Amino acid sequence: MAVIKKIPQDTLLMSFGVAGDAVAKVAEHGIQTQVTPSKIVFVLDGEVVANVPVAHDVASKIADGTMVPSDKIKALMASAVGKALASAPDKAQPVSTLDYLKNKAKPVTQKTVKTAPVVEEATPKPGIAVNSTDGPVWPMLLSHEMVSMAPVKLRDATSLYQPVTGTSDHSKYFVVAGNEQVRVAARYKIGSLSIRVEGPDLQQMTIDLYNAGFDSVKKDKDYASVHVQVDSDIEARRALYTVIGALPGPWRTLCPDLARLKGKGL
Repeated sequence: MAVIKKIPQDTLLMSFGVAGDAVAKVAEHGIQTQVTPSKIVFVLDGEVVANVPVAHDVASKIADGTMVPSDKIKALMASAVGKALASAPDKAQPVSTLDYLKNKAKPVTQKTVKTAPVVEEATPKPGIAVNSTDGPVWPMLLSHEMVSMAPVKLRDATSLYQPVTGTSDHSKYFVVAGNEQVRVAARYKIGSLSIRVEGPDLQQMTIDLYNAGFDSVKKDKDYASVHVQVDSDIEARRALYTVIGALPGPWRTLCPDLARLKGKGL
């Protein structure tokens, strides 16, 4: 495989529209980019794990700013970056998922009356849409239905608070967010919050999932999960809303009330 031009990796990726945090994660995972005569390849431990079919002259012009990449090329690059990261989900990360989410969940200390209000005051109220949506809002199960309804696979869920299975059929989560592309479910016990994501577009969301704090993205099984130790209901809510807010919407579900899940999962 002939490499005909060396372009700084961060310059190359960012010129194709890759976000700075994703560029950093590629480097942190030890993934290298190489420009060949017919494509840009991503190399991990000496093996090509992803590629973008862009000729070297096009790549060079985009990198030096004399050509603007098309939306199609940007999409191909984003997909390749996601595939490359998914090939090394357990490589070194500067911050663990637990630390990432717990740091996001820390209360904001109000030092003076002029400082911004604490995060808790800005947290969405249960029953209010998480973000705008152009489609119909999913139905919401009542408390007794959450207990009596048989769990389904998360990817098949269609209602807020619907019970769903985890990796094992014996585990049980509840839907906290969903749309046509992805579903999110959570299990909350005292001191522990588990979040699971499934859906047909999961592989296109690899970067979003890593940015949301997931360190377990199973590209061959179409799910991602994260488990967080939390010290309070407030910390659990902030961790959950951080994940939901980091994933692409619009959601078809209302903002979940985590209290309805507490102690019900398996």
